[in-house]
Amino acid sequence: MRIMTLILLCIVSSVVLADEHQLDTLLSKANLYRVEDTTRASVLNELSIQLSNSDFDRGIAYADSSIALCTKINSDIKLATAYYAKARNLSSDGKDSLAIVNYQLSYNLNEKVGKELACGTMLQNMGISFYNLSFYKKATEMHTKALTVFKKLNNEKGISAALNSLGIVAMELSDYSHAMEYYFESLTLAKRNHDTATMANAYMNIGIVYKNLGDLNKAITYHNNALQIHKQQNNLIYIAKAYNNIANVYGEMKQSVKALEYYQKALEINKETDYEYGIASNYINMGIELRQLKRYSEAYQALQKAGDLFLKIEDKNNYGIALKTKASLLMAMPDSVRNQLGITASQHTPIINDLLAQASVIFKETGDYASLSDVNDDLYKMYEKKGDLKNALAHYKEYIAYRDCVLIDENKIEVEKLELKYEYATREQELKVLNIQKQSELQQEQLKRQYTMAGGVMLLMISGGFFLSYKKRRDAQQKSKEAELNAERVESELKALRLQMNPHFMFNSLNSITNFIDHHKPETASTYSVKFAKLMRMVLENSEHPEVSLADELHSVELYLTIESMRLHPKLTFEINSDPSLETDNIMIPSMILQPFVENSIIHGITPLRDTGHLKINCNKLDNMLHITIDDNGVGMPNSIQTNDNKKSMATKISKERIALFNERHQANAAIEYSSLSPGTRVTIKIPLNLQF
Repeated sequence: MRIMTLILLCIVSSVVLADEHQLDTLLSKANLYRVEDTTRASVLNELSIQLSNSDFDRGIAYADSSIALCTKINSDIKLATAYYAKARNLSSDGKDSLAIVNYQLSYNLNEKVGKELACGTMLQNMGISFYNLSFYKKATEMHTKALTVFKKLNNEKGISAALNSLGIVAMELSDYSHAMEYYFESLTLAKRNHDTATMANAYMNIGIVYKNLGDLNKAITYHNNALQIHKQQNNLIYIAKAYNNIANVYGEMKQSVKALEYYQKALEINKETDYEYGIASNYINMGIELRQLKRYSEAYQALQKAGDLFLKIEDKNNYGIALKTKASLLMAMPDSVRNQLGITASQHTPIINDLLAQASVIFKETGDYASLSDVNDDLYKMYEKKGDLKNALAHYKEYIAYRDCVLIDENKIEVEKLELKYEYATREQELKVLNIQKQSELQQEQLKRQYTMAGGVMLLMISGGFFLSYKKRRDAQQKSKEAELNAERVESELKALRLQMNPHFMFNSLNSITNFIDHHKPETASTYSVKFAKLMRMVLENSEHPEVSLADELHSVELYLTIESMRLHPKLTFEINSDPSLETDNIMIPSMILQPFVENSIIHGITPLRDTGHLKINCNKLDNMLHITIDDNGVGMPNSIQTNDNKKSMATKISKERIALFNERHQANAAIEYSSLSPGTRVTIKIPLNLQF
C-alpha cells in the first residue's frame, strides 16, 4: 500500500495562485476608491476571492468589510457574493462548518434574486464542505441538488463537476458501482463536448475505482488514457500525477521495478517544475518500493530526502510519516546495511525510538490516530522481539487505544450503511404495496372490459355495424392498457423478488458472521460483513433500474458467490469468465437476471452434493447475441426438480416474463434454455447486444 499518493480526487478546477499584479491593482482600487457603493463592494469581493488561495485571514477580513458595506447599502446581489467569498476563505482554511453557514447565506440571497446558476454553485460547494467533514449523506444530497440545477440550465461544466463530486463521495463509501456510473456519465458528456480536461479527470478517477476493486490491468489502461491526454496538452504537472498513479498500481501488482520506473519519470518532471511536494511524495514512495526489493541503503536515502523536503515545506503530517517509515525500514534492514550507514548496534534502538517519538508528537498535533496506532504497533513488536515485555505491553495498550479511535471514525461509514439498510427495508415494503396496487388496477381494468363487453352485446342488438367498429378500437386500447399494466406488474414483482432475495440466504449470512466471531475469526467476519453490505447495496440500487451494465450484473453475482463460497467453505468454488472483446461496461441487460439461476444452482444442484461443487459463468458473443452460460456440476435437473420450492418456481416464472417483456420492448429474440451436463446442469441466457452508448 502506498503511504503517499498524488491522485486527484477533487473536481476539475483551476487552482490559480493570486497574480501579484492583479492583486496589487485591486488593493490600489480598494485604497483609492472609498465611496460606499456597489463598486467598492465588488472590489472587496474580488480581493477576498483572490486571497482565498494564499492569505485566508486577509481574505476573510475583506469579505467581512464587504458584508458590512452591502448590508448598509442594501445590495443583496453583492452581499451574496461577499458571503460566497468568505466561505471560500473559510473552506481553504479548513473551517468547513463555518464555510457551510456562509454558503447557505449566499444561496438564500441568490435564490431571492433569482440567480439559479449561483444557487447551483453554492449547493456544489456546500457538498464539498460536507464531504470534507465526512458527512457523506449530506454531501450526496447537496451534489444531487446541484446536478438538478445545472441540468435544468443545461450548464455542462456544472453537470460534469457535480457528477464527479458524486463519484468521489460514492467511492469514499466503497460504493464503486455508483461511482463508476457517475464517472462514465461525466466521461460521455466530456467526449460529446470535446472537453479533454474533464475526459482526463474521468479516466483517472475510473482508474482509481478499478484499482480499489483490484482490477489492476483496467486501472493501468484508464490511467494511461489520462496520461495520453495530458501529454497532448503538454501539461507537465498532470503528466507527473499520471505517472505517479500508474506507479501506484504497479506497486499494488507487486511489480516494484515497474513502479520505480514510473516514480522516477514523475520525479524528473516534478524536479523540472520545482514542485517540492511532488518530489517529496515520489521519494517516499520510491523508498517503499526499494525496501520491497531489499535495496535498503537506497531506500533509506530516498526516505531521508523525503523527510527533509516535507520539513522544508512545513508539511507536518507527511514529515511524521517519513520518520515513521524510516524507523520501520531500520527495524527491517540487516545489521550489515545499518553498519554501512554508520549506525552501530548500540545506536540502533535509540535511533528508532527517537524517530518514532518525533513522529508520535507530530501525529498527536495533527490528530492522525491511524498513524499513531501504527507507531505503537511498531514499538510493541520491536520490544517484544527484544524480550522487553514491560515496554511491549505499554505500547500494545497504546496501539489498542489509538486503534479504537480510528474505529470510531470508521463507524461513521458504518452508520451510513445502517441508514441504507433502513432505506432498503422501507423500500421493500413500498414495493410490496406498489405490487398490490398494480394487481388491483389490472383487475379493475379486466372488470371494466367485461362490463364493456356486456354493454356491447346490448348495443350490438341495436346497432351491429357501429359496435363492431367501436369494439375493435376499444379492444386495441384495452389490450394496450392491459399489456402496460402487466409489464408494470412484472417489474413490481421483480423488484419485490430482488429485494427479498432468499430469506434463507439473509439468515444464513448473519449466522455465518456470528459463527466466524464465535470461532475467533474477526478478519473473516469483517470481510464477510463488508461483502454482504456491498451486495445488499447493489441489490437496492439495481432494483431501481430495469437494465444495468453487464459489468455491474457480473459484479453483483461475484459478490453473491463470494459470500456463499465463504459460508459453505469448502463446499463451493466458482469462476466467472468474460470474452475480452465484450464491452461489459457498455452492454445493457435486464438487472439481476442471473441471480435466481445462480441461486437455484447452489441450493438445488450443489448443496445436495457430498463433494465440492463448482459453478462457472461464461459470457461470450455469438451472432451478435450475448450468450451467458451458468454451468454447475450438481445433482442435475431430475434430482434438483424434486427439491423445488415456491421461491424457485416464482423466480423462474418472473425471469421468463421479464425476457418476454424485454423482447417486446426491444423487438428482440432473447431466450432462456436449459440443458443437462454430465454431471450437472447448464442454463443459457441469450440476449441481443444492447449498447448503452
